[in-house]
Amino acid sequence: MVPAFPCSMPHEGAEPLSFPITAPPGPDLWEHLAACRDQDPTLFFGPNRFEPKRERMAREAAAKEVCSGCNVRSQCLDYAQWADEPFGVWGGLSEPERRELELGAGAA
Repeated sequence: MVPAFPCSMPHEGAEPLSFPITAPPGPDLWEHLAACRDQDPTLFFGPNRFEPKRERMAREAAAKEVCSGCNVRSQCLDYAQWADEPFGVWGGLSEPERRELELGAGAA
């Protein structure tokens, strides 16, 4: 996925990453480890045009497949929830799924 901010490479002498990383993650932590890092962003955010439901569902399923094998999926989802990301698949969930998750967490 294309993060909401530019990523910087870890500087020399930086501490190695340890997991889990708690939210809100910094701009230079989990993003370069994401499985989606080199994927086409339209897979996760959709085209800049009307997208029929069938196409959207297929695209989101493909994006979620990438997410399913990602080592930083939970950090990505934490970021999306912390930043209240309104668009795209983050951490394996679409925006309506993230909203549903938050509503469920609020009811518990």
